[in-house]
Amino acid sequence: MKRFKEYLQERTLKVNADVDFIYNKFFKDIIKAFDKGDFEKVIKLSNRTMLIHSSELKTKDSKKGNAIIPIEIIFSPDANLNAYDSLHNKITFHISKNIIQVLSQMGNQEQLRIGLGKQYFQFNSEFTAERLKGLVMHELSHWLDDALHNKHITSKMNRAKEYTADYERINMVKKLISDGDNVNSGYVEIEGQIHSIVQLKRSYKSSWDEMTYEDLLRLNPSLLSIDSSLKQTPKVYAKWKKALFKRMNREGLLGKQMR
Repeated sequence: MKRFKEYLQERTLKVNADVDFIYNKFFKDIIKAFDKGDFEKVIKLSNRTMLIHSSELKTKDSKKGNAIIPIEIIFSPDANLNAYDSLHNKITFHISKNIIQVLSQMGNQEQLRIGLGKQYFQFNSEFTAERLKGLVMHELSHWLDDALHNKHITSKMNRAKEYTADYERINMVKKLISDGDNVNSGYVEIEGQIHSIVQLKRSYKSSWDEMTYEDLLRLNPSLLSIDSSLKQTPKVYAKWKKALFKRMNREGLLGKQMR
């Protein structure tokens, strides 16, 4: 089994075509409807259930992953998480029920802006191609990390399952996949975080060197949430940020203003 530092030396995956394929099938129409202020259509589209099998993916990395761990990629309103589920060989995506509830109470973008006030920009950032492609890339990276590295995530989750059937909610899982600290600071989640940043750079390549770390957080709500939560434990936060920045630097993701 590879150590933490060895995992941070892994290459970024070349699966942009698969990210676009999944985004186009699951999310593209939702984003179009949101941009037009057609919240009724957003809600309707978010209540669909759709399925992609990993055998449909076209990149070399995904073909290798499919040969080892074939999975179903599911968009469903019944999904509780956007997550790679190694025990059931699937990735699930959904639009949060909390977001749907907000939209159901607002008639259009102007009402949304007035109703949410200072939270309006952060809410809108949930409905961007960059954010959702980053989400897709994040979960694909977990699956491929597992498949291409001796099923190490599956192995850890199977060990955790021995302690309790409700494996998603126990500290044992966090310890097994997080290098003993916080689940979001461990090598497994850093792998996903890096790949979500890859997708952001795809969209902001021309201005990447002008963007600060704070700009990066503003455009990536998930990373912002992780950054905020880890700040509560300064030692863990410092370790995570150092590891994240080292990996970003190695992968050419650390813009000049982020240094």
